[in-house]
Amino acid sequence: MFLSKIEPLPIQIDHRLIMKGFPDTDIPNPRAHWKILFRIEPDGSTLVQSQIHPNWANVLPKGAVQTREYTIPTLQQGVRLVFRCAVNATMRRDSDKKDIPVSVDDWFQRRQDLGGNFDVKASSVKRLLDRSGRNYVPICLVMAEGIVTVANPDQFADSLANGIGKRRSYGCGLLSVRKIQES
Repeated sequence: MFLSKIEPLPIQIDHRLIMKGFPDTDIPNPRAHWKILFRIEPDGSTLVQSQIHPNWANVLPKGAVQTREYTIPTLQQGVRLVFRCAVNATMRRDSDKKDIPVSVDDWFQRRQDLGGNFDVKASSVKRLLDRSGRNYVPICLVMAEGIVTVANPDQFADSLANGIGKRRSYGCGLLSVRKIQES
């Protein structure tokens, strides 16, 4: 896997710009195929995770991005980690098939397929509305941070590689973890 950090820039970082860093292809869904995820951090920088090495040379100013290779860690059941993830904290209402906002705690509780038990300690909400053409896509973007206890290491590794939740092309789903600092 590769992780790129794009410094804050006076341009909008979105899915279209991110995809310009990767080859043109006839693959049906290159974002999913190459496991491309991104997240705008609270400091304005952008993290991009991908399975293939991006080429930012013709996309971003020189020196604006750093890319490094990394391996998804092998984790044991029960290990506790600090996590950060931007999610679209909504659920589909059965009566009219519309997405409605939910609390970030409820969102994580409903996701038993992530391979971990998430304890959200902090979150910030930013509501977005994408108006591409005639389609209006409501996004309830929540930056969630806290502690995760790995319940199923294989499922959790899949969540790290592929992202979690919906709206990944809007900057949701990139799950980052780090060890808890011992004091």
